[in-house]
Amino acid sequence: NMVVPAEYDDYYTCWCGEVTLFNIINEKNDEYEYCSIDSSNQVVYYAAEHHDSSPKYYWNSNEEKIYVKDADEEQGEEYTGKKAVVVCEADVKKSDNGFYDISPVSEPLYGLAKKDKLILDMQYTDFYAPAYKGAGLTCIAFENDEGKWGYVGSDGKTIIDFKCDGDMSAYCGKVIDDEMAVHPYLFTDDYLPVSIDSSYGYYDIDGNCIVKPGEFDQARPAHNGKAWVMKSGKWGVIAFGDAPVEEDSSEEETTTTTTTTSYITTTTTSTTTKTTSVSTETKKATETTPSLTQPSETTEVSTNTETATETVTEPVTETDPPAPEPEPEPTPEQ
Repeated sequence: NMVVPAEYDDYYTCWCGEVTLFNIINEKNDEYEYCSIDSSNQVVYYAAEHHDSSPKYYWNSNEEKIYVKDADEEQGEEYTGKKAVVVCEADVKKSDNGFYDISPVSEPLYGLAKKDKLILDMQYTDFYAPAYKGAGLTCIAFENDEGKWGYVGSDGKTIIDFKCDGDMSAYCGKVIDDEMAVHPYLFTDDYLPVSIDSSYGYYDIDGNCIVKPGEFDQARPAHNGKAWVMKSGKWGVIAFGDAPVEEDSSEEETTTTTTTTSYITTTTTSTTTKTTSVSTETKKATETTPSLTQPSETTEVSTNTETATETVTEPVTETDPPAPEPEPEPTPEQ
């Protein structure tokens, strides 16, 4: 459902997950027009400012201990929690009041620690993790010294190898995109869009490749079983698994699909229509069947497996897709 008309120039996502739309009135005078949705799901025309007071975790290699400090506090204390946390290299000194003075080292490295033990060595130059979810509920992205990102679970085991590229995203929590705020996406709906060598594909949370990188020119996080993707300059929506496909009374086509991961792409000129079929087998194909909607599309793929009927709707052909629902946001450690 259209909640707010498409009349805003841009958007950003606060670290808490709230999306704010905005128009630039006078950038020089820092004048903007805002629109967001508050906690009661009402549209409001201002940008709520949420101060980030989330805790930061530090590793003292001399004592092999984890320390924690809230963003609002000047001093920290020993971390006695049981969950796995991303830790930053720091110098730690105990003060007379029983608390600790914590200073991150110059150009710190990051790792993963739990119960005063490193379960992932301090060897990564950056990380991207949710700010308002525990690390155990999703995966954490780490960047190695070659500038490649990989995904690690809360047990320290690698889920996706270090071969992914960062991406410019409005999920950086700033009004104006910072060119330095380049990071990969995180998992939503147990699916993850990855960028490898300037092309996109999808993995599931178990590390299986669902859509091979190279299939799409752009891809966005999945929400409610669907995701925006771009191919050959056009945007469409793919559906994962059993996600329903809405009917469009203006134009309907019936397609027969199989339980393999298949993509049917069609290009149309003023005189001819060319149909191309591409089929890609995946490790978990029986669980995820994306269907890509593109202009003037005619599709028919069949095998001896069970068939299902889907309705292909007319796609959006704008230059960029509408803003997705917010993905989990990073702890602003960067």
